[in-house]
Amino acid sequence: MAHLMARRRLSETPAHPLAGSPRDSRCGLTFVELLMASVIFSMLLVGLTVHLRGGLTAWRRATTITEDLQTIRLSLERMERDLASAFVFQADDQWPLSADFASDAMAFYVVRADPSSAEDERLAGFVRYQVEPGEGAPALTRSLQTIREAAAGRPAVAEPLLDVAQVQFRYGELAEEAEEGESAGGYQLAWQPTWDAPGHLPKLIELTVTPAGGSGSARPIRQVFVIPSGRLSAPSDEGS
Repeated sequence: MAHLMARRRLSETPAHPLAGSPRDSRCGLTFVELLMASVIFSMLLVGLTVHLRGGLTAWRRATTITEDLQTIRLSLERMERDLASAFVFQADDQWPLSADFASDAMAFYVVRADPSSAEDERLAGFVRYQVEPGEGAPALTRSLQTIREAAAGRPAVAEPLLDVAQVQFRYGELAEEAEEGESAGGYQLAWQPTWDAPGHLPKLIELTVTPAGGSGSARPIRQVFVIPSGRLSAPSDEGS
């Protein structure tokens, strides 16, 4: 009797919930499920990488264009300051140096501040803008000398301002009659590739510069400068 009761209790004991269950084979992930998860994760990672790379490329391009435009702006502002203080110099036998306005270069006299004077004294100088070979691309350079140094033919230290692919100057003057030009208040605005009037400065100077490089800032930039003109006599022996 006791033996039968023991067998009955054993038969009534619940079996392990996973023993003999059809879910035994689904306790982990199959190879196909792992493969699909890996493919989906790889696609998400590739998409994120492409997105980040595109954003980094756009940021670098925008930074380069901003720096190039800043360099161009500073160069044009410096040229504008020099042209605002330009004047006509009456050269003589002792000081034969004369201004030069060509299609690819300019050289003229300016009034500049004396850096060694505490009283804001002004000195006359000779400034030149021209294109010279650079390390990579040609560069628009600026050089400044005293009149004595320039007349003596001393070599000037050229300061590179901007890497350029092309530089072109044009010189404008208002005239009552001109073969070609634009109407401007009853007069004709005539543009010339060079300026051959040594007695006075051109009223307008148009600069067209194409920066070097493949960035978005390498498009032609046009700037027109208005020049107030003045006249000085030849300096004495004590002048600079």
